[in-house]
Amino acid sequence: MSLSKSGKILAFQRIEIKKNDIYMKNLKQKGIILVLLTLLQASCGGSDNTSKRQEQLQLLIYLRNNQSPTSSTQAACFNFISAENTCITLPDGQSVSCTDSEISRIKSGIQTSDKRTDSILIGFFGCWKNCAILFNAANSICTTSKYPTTKSYREAQKSTSNTASVAWGSCMTTCNSGASEESGLKGTGATYPTQPF
Repeated sequence: MSLSKSGKILAFQRIEIKKNDIYMKNLKQKGIILVLLTLLQASCGGSDNTSKRQEQLQLLIYLRNNQSPTSSTQAACFNFISAENTCITLPDGQSVSCTDSEISRIKSGIQTSDKRTDSILIGFFGCWKNCAILFNAANSICTTSKYPTTKSYREAQKSTSNTASVAWGSCMTTCNSGASEESGLKGTGATYPTQPF
């Protein structure tokens, strides 16, 4: 009689184990479905999370774009890029635009080669910054919305299709031709015969 009782207990335990296995499989499937639905809502822009994602994106852009400069030329580059970025939704940022290699590339465009000094490069960055500020102030897109990327912003500057881009072009010509009154450029005779960007 005790054998049959222990046999019943074993059979009952096996049934309970199978029920638990089935329950766990269903629970795992429900968990996977829940995770997939959450990801789908996030990727499709669930209305409650959209503003949070935009805030997180803006925070990441801010952190990427607000680094401490390691040199006076990099600080001047940061100031220039910051002026442009006020009219760009997703800018390239300082970490891309003001690397040592990018600053060297820009510096190598200064003519004549004996004028390729840090102080003259800083002067060019200051002058270009003023041109970006002029473009932004005269451009209705910068006051009502922004350009999506740095590339689209710079293409608009060069387009000469509106007064803002014409003013920017005139400003850049003054900067690059050696006629600038900008501190660091005035009286140096330094020119920049090609577009830096």
